[in-house]
Amino acid sequence: DRNVNAYALRRDLSAKVATRMIRRPLFFAGMMVAEGDADTMVAGVVNPTAVVIQAGALTVGYAEAIETPSSFFLMVLPDGSAAATSVMVFADCAVNIAPGPAELADIAVASGCSAARLLADPPRVAMLSFSTNGSAAHEAVDNVTQALELARAKAPELAIDGEFQADTALVAAIAERKLNRPSSVAGQANVLVFPDLNAANIAYKLTQYLAGAQAIGPFLQGFARPMSDLSRGASPDDIVATTIVCVAQCIT
Repeated sequence: DRNVNAYALRRDLSAKVATRMIRRPLFFAGMMVAEGDADTMVAGVVNPTAVVIQAGALTVGYAEAIETPSSFFLMVLPDGSAAATSVMVFADCAVNIAPGPAELADIAVASGCSAARLLADPPRVAMLSFSTNGSAAHEAVDNVTQALELARAKAPELAIDGEFQADTALVAAIAERKLNRPSSVAGQANVLVFPDLNAANIAYKLTQYLAGAQAIGPFLQGFARPMSDLSRGASPDDIVATTIVCVAQCIT
């Protein structure tokens, strides 16, 4: 009753409505996280992703300045990779199909926060495109450059740059040739933010199956507390791995 009343007050709901909501397991779990009685929520084996996101939005809520839920993969690269780091964050590979500038900015900021909690190195976020620093003109490029400015305004402390082609983001020698300005991200990115779900989903699968990378996820991000969704075909190992990553975000 204490938690129900606190949750109802914080969400401006009547106790009756709040009680009816938390009779559903997802909402009950989210309420526990929101009220500090649980550190994280892992769900989705018996619920669609959209329902898990809805429960999270209505209970845990979004992180400060974030209005868009999104997802990321941890990509563990094999030895000999050209990237500057062996573990990277790829986003958004599972949730937002065609994000506009505001949504893409939220994805970038949330991905930087996820990387800060999980990676050994500080996040270096690259906004990807088929263009590097204005080398091509198209509304799809404009979408990325506008998102970059919005993301920088939301999180000025975050090392974020673009628009970059993937090689510029990952390979220092190529970045030096293509980019005529200094950048703390180019050539050493450890967070890749893709312009849409087509690019992100294709890229992570190519990296996984052609480069031999291990793809761990997807994990939800953008919420006020760590939480995540599972595939309804998730194995026990998948559930354990997702839970470990969510818990790691709680203690870092």
